[in-house]
Amino acid sequence: MVILAEIKIVLIISIMLLIPGWAFLAASGLWRRFEVLQRWFLVIGISIAFYPILFYTARTILPNLRIGDTKLILMLILMGGVIFWFMRKSWREQFQIGKWGGLVLAVLGATLFTRLILAHQYPYPAWTDSLHHTLLTELVHNTGKLPNNLLPYAPTTLDQYHLGLYSLTGSLALLADIPAHTALLWMAQTLNGLCGIAIFLFLDRKVSRFAGLAGMVFVGLLSFQPAWYVNWGRFTQIASQSTLLISALLTWETLETWRTKGEEKKMHFYYAITAAIVIASVFQLHFRVAGNLLPLLALIVIMEIIEALRSKLRIKSTFLSTFLIIIITLLLITPALIPALDVYIGNKTAASTETQLEESITLSDNPFYTPVNFYNTRMLGVRWWFIALSGLGAILGLRKKNRTLVIITLLWIAFLVLEGNAYMFNIPILTFTNAQEVIIMMYIPASILIGILMDEIAIFSQKYSIKWAEPVLIWLLMFSGFIGSYYRIFGIEDGRFFMTNQDRQAMEWIKVNSPKDAVFAIQTHYWLINSQHGSDAGYWIPYFSNRQTTSDTMLASLGPGYDIVMERSNAVKSLYNAAPTIDELCNLGVDYIYDGAKEPFEGLEFDVDKLVMLSDVKLIYESGGVSILKICD
Repeated sequence: MVILAEIKIVLIISIMLLIPGWAFLAASGLWRRFEVLQRWFLVIGISIAFYPILFYTARTILPNLRIGDTKLILMLILMGGVIFWFMRKSWREQFQIGKWGGLVLAVLGATLFTRLILAHQYPYPAWTDSLHHTLLTELVHNTGKLPNNLLPYAPTTLDQYHLGLYSLTGSLALLADIPAHTALLWMAQTLNGLCGIAIFLFLDRKVSRFAGLAGMVFVGLLSFQPAWYVNWGRFTQIASQSTLLISALLTWETLETWRTKGEEKKMHFYYAITAAIVIASVFQLHFRVAGNLLPLLALIVIMEIIEALRSKLRIKSTFLSTFLIIIITLLLITPALIPALDVYIGNKTAASTETQLEESITLSDNPFYTPVNFYNTRMLGVRWWFIALSGLGAILGLRKKNRTLVIITLLWIAFLVLEGNAYMFNIPILTFTNAQEVIIMMYIPASILIGILMDEIAIFSQKYSIKWAEPVLIWLLMFSGFIGSYYRIFGIEDGRFFMTNQDRQAMEWIKVNSPKDAVFAIQTHYWLINSQHGSDAGYWIPYFSNRQTTSDTMLASLGPGYDIVMERSNAVKSLYNAAPTIDELCNLGVDYIYDGAKEPFEGLEFDVDKLVMLSDVKLIYESGGVSILKICD
């Protein structure tokens, strides 16, 4: 039954990620500009972009509109009708996948398998961000629209937070009629499994099919990022990165199309609209990833302007197409951009220069501001061999054919490093991202350079008529990908997966046997002085039991009520003392203590035996390694 339910989920995700994109390409006729595999991969990118734009636009124009399962099904049926009408005479050719198409699909299938098998084996999302991802998915599922706050779970406001992912996960929860945490995990892991399609599409169009295949193998099966995101719950980031290179490619091709004579006028606009749609989705899915994208887009625009000036070919059209993309993109992201910028600028300008300087002095102790350096990049982003191969690709790629792309990629990397180290300038407005966010997405530019390396090797073998080189390289790629898939399947940090079935049973007991306004003290990790989170399954009590905990979510600092969260979390420290006390917790309205089935990941845990010896403490539940204590009678 479980397998059948999971097959149903995969089928619904497939429908969600194919129909909107194909409807757009079919109606516009833009599909004719791409080869078959490129069409299918572009379709997925457009479909991913469709849902954030739909839900953000609906919230702005029709704030009371509820997009439920009926509306979603109706929209998909209508779009299916559009596909049928426009593609009724050309549907057969959409399956002529061309050279090495079978290998490309095999790599895609293997990558998806390595991601989805983990969703099957680990049915509860990992780490800390997954809690608010799940709560937001639940809110979209319940209300049919993107929320403005986290109520009823918490008073946290969401103006400064990206909500695009939950249009996808919430829609899946509605269409498949599954719990929010299941919808989150399966949609996010599917997007992770699709991480190679943007690399392939970009390299296939700009370098060669062999480069695209190589890049797809490296990013999907050989690189530990982004597969490792499942351990950290970096689901909004992988969703945004899944369309990043597609948006860059469409921008590039739009500018090239507008510079080329003889194109149909309407095709120019279809290109610009498509580019703007996918760029907007990058922003709506993750604000900081959009910040990573902007330097790449700027470099592409500058390069195209230089090319237009050099060739003296339709210079005005190049500027006009750039302007058009910017305008459409701004129109699409305005619902998210205006409130986010308002809060962001307000927070950054509120801090004094002196305070910012004091913070910068202690940044070495702050994980959020770890500098971008070779060691951190090697440990968190790309392994040493990945760096070596991409470096070799950069060197060899400076030849005539790939020189422009290599230069753009290297400059992009330089800008990313600059963004990750922007805090060193002590200018608050520039610190929109951090080193870790930059480092863990370095697999994208690295894969571009490795694809170029493979292309340069193929060019060399063709030049000297080494006929056996290409099939040997392909065999090595596929074999190494097969070996790499093993490591992707077992790339799990078990301590970051808090929930167990025993905890799930305990939380069902909590729903029946505790007041609705009960507050639970939970195992807590103090990541920063002013930031804490749960460190075992108790962290998930708000979702599975609809009760409050002492730590709240990782978004708590964005809204009101954070003072009481900090007070309660600091009071939990008294439970870790050699002689634990509960007085402060009682004064702050805490009613229970929850000790999960798994040991907290950082090793610091409650001593239940000592706690039950205190007055006003009673063990009321003990099963499967879970203990629940009633305090403050």
